[in-house]
Amino acid sequence: MNLPDLPLLVISDRIQARRPLTEIAEAAFRGGCRWFSLRE
Repeated sequence: MNLPDLPLLVISDRIQARRPLTEIAEAAFRGGCRWFSLRE
């Protein structure tokens, strides 16, 4: 049985991020992420 690819949501927190958020988001999207949410 083949399962569909599920959408991946990344939730990021600016305070806990160790890299610039643009780098994190770009890497997440390259890895298959569809949505990126930023917690403030």
